[in-house]
Amino acid sequence: MHTFAADGKIISIFPSDEPGAPILYLNTFAQEGQNVFKAAQAAGCPPFTLAAISDLDWNHDMAPWDCPPAFKNAAPCTGGAEDYLGLLTEEIIPKAERNLPSMPRWRGIVGYSLAGLFALYSLYQTDLFSCAASVSGSLWFPGIKEYLVSHKPKRRPDCLYFSLGEKESKTRNPILKNVRQNTEAISAFYQSQGIHTVFHLNPGNHYDHAAERTAAGICWLLNQQAKTPLRVNLFQILFLIRGAVPPGVHSKEGRGNFPRPIVCVSRPIHFTGGKTAAPAEPQQRKPARQCKTACPIALCPVS
Repeated sequence: MHTFAADGKIISIFPSDEPGAPILYLNTFAQEGQNVFKAAQAAGCPPFTLAAISDLDWNHDMAPWDCPPAFKNAAPCTGGAEDYLGLLTEEIIPKAERNLPSMPRWRGIVGYSLAGLFALYSLYQTDLFSCAASVSGSLWFPGIKEYLVSHKPKRRPDCLYFSLGEKESKTRNPILKNVRQNTEAISAFYQSQGIHTVFHLNPGNHYDHAAERTAAGICWLLNQQAKTPLRVNLFQILFLIRGAVPPGVHSKEGRGNFPRPIVCVSRPIHFTGGKTAAPAEPQQRKPARQCKTACPIALCPVS
């Protein structure tokens, strides 16, 4: 593990030894990165690199817009997600990936609670992430369901993972009690769009087994992405060889121009753990063009 700082945030990198291993970005409330990484390894996840960001201003950095306190003695949310996302895409990601031994094949974003909300919101602001996991996500957040179904992501996600504790919606709180209804509605919306989606109910309440639940979401993303064909942007390889950062990542205007590691084709899901929602049939797509060169298929620009 190695760490670096960016604007007061601490980024802990848990690298994989496998060349081209995917990287997952995890925004954490209290430095849970190591526990999540250990839980993922114990669960037998495929190799991956974890970038865990901590020391966040939680109710500001993770909130897309202002929201009054959801319960007694809670702090209000003050929408700072846009500014934090700028820091993540323009400084944290380039520095994290520059120090890896090889370019990751793809990158995803994962979060628990408000960070699960942020993971989904980020898909609508940048095309850097090919998949996301919202684990016990705060999808009770006023206006988030309407926003997600009425706007278009910057890129079509390859797969999406949702989970909740089965007791999370069993509350008298008029705001929080909507979390399961909203999560199921949002998950069903993505399924109706032909996006590879699963919703998993866990035993317990919101704070139960957070590291293990997060690791389960990570493992699911890794296993589903492993079933899809990969391609690496050759432009990325050139910049990796030169040891440079791709252009455009230091300005908000260029945020969406950071080269994407892969393009994946959506596939049907087969998930056996817990209670899951049945996935919609994926849209039919044209088969990939055949490569007429001797390049390795994983690096082929037309695969």
